[in-house]
Amino acid sequence: MKCFQLLIVIIFSQSLFAQVEFKCVVEAKNIAPNDYFAVDFILNKESEDFTPPDFKKLGLELIYGPTNSTDQTTINNSTTLTIKRGYIVKASKKGTYTIESATAKIDGETYKSNTLEVEIQNTKIDSDLFNDYYLVAEVDKGDYCYYNTEPIMLSYKIYFNKDLHIASYQFLNQPNYNDLVTKEYLYDKPQGYNEMYLGKSYYSSVLKKVIIYPNEIGEFEFDSLAVTIRIKKFDKKIKGKKQTFKIITKNVFSNKPKVNICDLLPRNQPDSYSGGYGKFTIKVVKPTKELIVNKPFDVKIEISGDGNFDGFVFPELNLIPSVVESDYDLKIIKTNITIDSQEQSNSKFGILAKQTKTVTLKSAVKGEQIIAPINFSFFNPETNAYETLKTKEIVLDIK
Repeated sequence: MKCFQLLIVIIFSQSLFAQVEFKCVVEAKNIAPNDYFAVDFILNKESEDFTPPDFKKLGLELIYGPTNSTDQTTINNSTTLTIKRGYIVKASKKGTYTIESATAKIDGETYKSNTLEVEIQNTKIDSDLFNDYYLVAEVDKGDYCYYNTEPIMLSYKIYFNKDLHIASYQFLNQPNYNDLVTKEYLYDKPQGYNEMYLGKSYYSSVLKKVIIYPNEIGEFEFDSLAVTIRIKKFDKKIKGKKQTFKIITKNVFSNKPKVNICDLLPRNQPDSYSGGYGKFTIKVVKPTKELIVNKPFDVKIEISGDGNFDGFVFPELNLIPSVVESDYDLKIIKTNITIDSQEQSNSKFGILAKQTKTVTLKSAVKGEQIIAPINFSFFNPETNAYETLKTKEIVLDIK
């Protein structure tokens, strides 16, 4: 009986061992010297410890990494976990390079990935033309010192030879913006424009824009953006024949953008200032329907304009206490904030938008109820000063 139990334990342990999958993958083809290519290590279980190979000892230069991604898929109650750790490397010379095993510890056991040979060779398809592109990270005001809370518009733009076509692209990493608040705008089908760069005419396309809302002062350097692009070049058209083309995949990195962030004017900062930067208007909208005692109704606070809508604290509704201290005849049931933003490229100070806080109230008594004026302060870059707006007093007639 003990032998039978021991056999079950051994079979079960072997089953668990077989469940771990750990592999090394290089998807790039036609890799030439000094081309960037991705080396991915893929696991189907969380690891306690992960150690990549020493790329330098393998004759490879580590450009960027690691990048980490996790994907979980459930089909028919069966869940598959895919954990990927990626590294961007390059080889300076042609030849055969062996990617040694990475190691990972899972449930106390150490596992190794497969080794993989990568061929680096000079290839006719990889001409100077296919290397005539640049991925550039640009901030909207260059070396300007941004105010604290002033939105920073960061664009990732690719310039490429007019004889090329960007067939598709994929982001390889998510840059770290020093934990500052950000809002991203992706361009699935970027439009091409004629533009001069480094004294030469190129096509250019914006791949991504990021609005950064700084909340501290100092000099910051952000990570490069890594992108895989598939470049297409059409061959010379021959009459009577279908036009052919060549495609090659490249990994490209942007420069590391730097910004300086200065403090706002500390003098004369209003008590009601909560981080607003731009030009705004504010109003309180009361309900048009008849208001009934003990029946919920909505009051809206609307802030419109051009500025850092993700960078300030939305003001609260001012309720008037009743005669009994800390008691309110008007009670807040719930609040909800929505934002209706327009095309951010038309903005001077962040985004053009209208942000609305909907406050659901209920009155416990009949008669007139007062909503006191609200103060909203912001820094106006056009006047280089703080401004304070004040809403009108709202009178509610409760039946």
